[in-house]
This record gives sequence, structure tokens and C-alpha cells, in this order.
Amino acid sequence: MRWVPSTGSVPGAYRRWRRVLLPLAACAGAASIVLQPACSFPSTSIDDRAGAYAELYSGRPNPGWRLSRSETATLRQMLEARTPGGPGATPPGLGYRGIVVENLGAVLPGCAQLRAYRGTVTAQCPEGARSLADTNRAVERFLAETGLKEADASAYALVQQDLAAGG
Repeated sequence: MRWVPSTGSVPGAYRRWRRVLLPLAACAGAASIVLQPACSFPSTSIDDRAGAYAELYSGRPNPGWRLSRSETATLRQMLEARTPGGPGATPPGLGYRGIVVENLGAVLPGCAQLRAYRGTVTAQCPEGARSLADTNRAVERFLAETGLKEADASAYALVQQDLAAGG
């Protein structure tokens, strides 16, 4: 099954909102009577593996894939070994803007997503953005090898060009 990133999928966004809002609406009436949460909410994720996509396009879906459980564990170990880093390169408005990973429960609990781009891994977490140094772009290279070639060979070639250029 091909994973479609949440940022570019209107039907996907609609399904996610529907899964959250419908139970919330059903619980609202009961919660107002009892003054306690009346419902438990189902998980919005069918698959707990991290999903990744290469942020390349504007106007068509970015190529996305799921990391295996062992790849997710390897990513977590790689991130734990990184040192805090300063602000990295700012991605351009168009073209390759890094590899984004979502569904980070097993990697960085509490964080919404991370982006590996040109020597920095930046995670969006509740306490704010966290930056880690990605020496030799090892995390970015690892993520590109986890499934981008199978998801979209031409996108893989573009990312490999950026990695080779050292940008």
C-alpha cells in the first residue's frame, strides 16, 4: 500500500478531520451533561510505522513511503546519536526541500514531524522546533534509501543529485 503524505492530500485531510470531529460531536452532548469526558477517541492511525516523503513538488503529490519497523528503530538510534545543531539551511520555495517524516510516535514521541535537509534534522515538537546536526547528511541519506527509489525513481535521482552536490 502506497503511503500518501498528509500535507498534500485533501481527501486524506477530510478523512482525518472526520475521524476526529464526528466522535467529538457525538461526545459533546454527553460531556456537557456529565462534565466529564464521555468518550474515548479511536486512534487516527491504522499503522504505527513512520511515514516519509520527499518534499519536491508543488502541484502534484510528493512521493511517499512507509518505513519498516526496523528502519524506524534505526532512525531513532541515529537521532539519539546526533548532537544539537543550530538553524540549518532554509528550504527553497520550489524544488527539493528535504525528506519529511511523520507519525513519529516510535521515533520522537510527542513530535509531529521532522525534516532532514542539508545537514540539519529539524523536529516540530510541542516545546518548539528541535534542531540536530546531521553530519554528512547521514539521516537524510538513510531516509532516501528506505523507500524513495521504489516510490518514485525520478524523485530518487533528484535527491541523489542534491546529496552528491553537497548542498
